[in-house]
Amino acid sequence: MNSKWPKGLPYPTSWLRAIALSATFFGIIHLFGRNIGTARDIEKLATVAWFCEIPLMAGYHYVAVQLAEHLERSPTNSQNTRNIGSWQHWKEGLAGFLVLFLALVVTRPIVDAIAPISYSMRYYYRYAGDADKAIFIYSILSTIASAYLYYWKIPSRLKSLLVFCLPLINSYLKTQLLLYIPLISCLPILAAGSLVSKLNLPGTLLVLAVFLAIIMWLFATAAAFAAIHYYGVHWANWIASWWPESFPGYGNLQQRKSQRHNASVSKSFIYHEISWKLAAHDFTVLIYTNVLSSIVSLPIYIAIFQESSAEILEILGGALYLIWTTIAVILWHLWGRKQAAKIMGANITKNKTKAKAKNGKSKTQKVKSSKKLETPVDQIEVELNQMSAEFGMTSMRPVRKNLHPEQTKWYVFRSGQAEGPYTREQLWLAQRITARSNVRREGETDWTRAGEIAELADFIRSQS
Repeated sequence: MNSKWPKGLPYPTSWLRAIALSATFFGIIHLFGRNIGTARDIEKLATVAWFCEIPLMAGYHYVAVQLAEHLERSPTNSQNTRNIGSWQHWKEGLAGFLVLFLALVVTRPIVDAIAPISYSMRYYYRYAGDADKAIFIYSILSTIASAYLYYWKIPSRLKSLLVFCLPLINSYLKTQLLLYIPLISCLPILAAGSLVSKLNLPGTLLVLAVFLAIIMWLFATAAAFAAIHYYGVHWANWIASWWPESFPGYGNLQQRKSQRHNASVSKSFIYHEISWKLAAHDFTVLIYTNVLSSIVSLPIYIAIFQESSAEILEILGGALYLIWTTIAVILWHLWGRKQAAKIMGANITKNKTKAKAKNGKSKTQKVKSSKKLETPVDQIEVELNQMSAEFGMTSMRPVRKNLHPEQTKWYVFRSGQAEGPYTREQLWLAQRITARSNVRREGETDWTRAGEIAELADFIRSQS
């Protein structure tokens, strides 16, 4: 925005987003609220209106972008001047969803303080007129709050916080998996044990039955861990097959799909070696966690054996769970996930070395083939060039020509996807690129505006 804009005052774009949020949210409540009979239904309607902001704000952003393109488009050039993928529209919808929630939370106490309790929406049907006033006050305050939330870039800041906390969240979910899978695998063993206990077996057979039950539990837990790793790969590969390129996480999904673990899931589950290695690694992390948490929680175990109050025992049990989870998250975050990554991509380095060797061979073959394609040297033309140089003549005859000159291949970003490859001339004739079009060379991943590339910028100026 302009540097002359007053500091502390939201930009016009922030106000437009805030007005669109409040108008649609409170408009839905005002339109459908009078046909609902209870306060609980009003709260349900508000929740539905809140979730409706995601597609509505995405639609507003799409219309605004199309209008801006229409206004910026020159009369002689019918090509789009902006290349914005569909994710950008949905990203705006999610940002509005978050901003509206924060604005309503911040302004609700102010509304309750300014207006009497009868103005509250939960008393909508007892005081319909006062409720309209409360909704009006609520909408004005939430609009102001939303404008400042957009101005302070709260969605981007929360996104950065989420990206920072995402590894910890993944570690926590993994530890819960390590906790509950053994417990679930133990349930059939306990059911079989209860049946065996009714048979009144001798002591030797009972010990043997307990030993077999433990072996069966270990195998069932290992098989469950391996199955989760194996079929989780199928799920990840399926998502990677249709995930849009313009959406976030596309690169990570494609990179994971190319890993050794994900690329070898066509094998049978029983013979899938990497899944069983990952299951053994999970068991190792589980054993280390149980040993460390048992040492740290020893005073709590002593207190549990000496305590008889149900409330105190519940608090001590919660403390045990908290200690176990904390140790498991730290252990998995600092050590476990790195070892799992090594197991999943054990031959990535080897594959990269092979790929480099293949690329080197292909380059040498291309050089040899290009040399073969060149025309042989004409000795007569060489002698004529030498004679011209001796007599001071500047014109020279070409000695050899390359029959197949190399041309850079380009991709252009259109309608949320890459189109190409094209030559530089095809970009101009077929795609009608401008300096604002997003392009990239073949083999690259980052998009750049054509005006920022010297080769294309000079070519566009020469054509226009």
